[in-house]
Amino acid sequence: TAAASLGRRGDGSAAEAIAGASDREAWPFVRRAQIAALGELCDGPAHAVLERAATRDVDEVRREAFTGLVRCRHPNARGHLERALARRAEAPLLRAHAARLLGELGDSKAAVELAAAFERLVTESQADLALEETLAATLASLVVLEAPQAVPAAVGLAVDRRVTLRKVAVEALGRLCDPQAGAAALTGATRDADEGIAASATRALRRCAGGGDARTSSDR
Repeated sequence: TAAASLGRRGDGSAAEAIAGASDREAWPFVRRAQIAALGELCDGPAHAVLERAATRDVDEVRREAFTGLVRCRHPNARGHLERALARRAEAPLLRAHAARLLGELGDSKAAVELAAAFERLVTESQADLALEETLAATLASLVVLEAPQAVPAAVGLAVDRRVTLRKVAVEALGRLCDPQAGAAALTGATRDADEGIAASATRALRRCAGGGDARTSSDR
């Protein structure tokens, strides 16, 4: 509670005290609050502590450290996130969090690794259903970054045998509004055996034809 309060106050002079406390703290849930506070302050030793926590701590603390690295615009944030996304030994939820943050980071250079991770995850998720969320988050970040790899990735996923992933693909294609391969994939999806997917694809085609940008103001 004390760490969270200091973070909300935005007083950079507290960063050193919080950083020192996190180095000595035994309880992970307390360290998580301390790391979250440092991610709000972004001052003093915050960058070094966030980077250390992102590498060495338990997953719940690492998730908060990843968020802080992005919020503080740490120069090594993209590298940490890309490595977490790529490592099969990482927990699926942590990989999904890393994928989402790569989109939030807004660095177009991340598109290459996101696309490579997407290709691997299509296969990996066949053996581990928990990775479907990671796959969806990876595609979503490609869309957010408006990466050239986003359209072919979504088009390929639109014909996947898994209903959950076809839904993800249709949503992505509805945001991309690609007039060629994307439109063709959406047209094919209007004939999907799943009525929900077919209806979503039909709505996406209408939105794209009407304005070219299916994103709402809240999405932006």
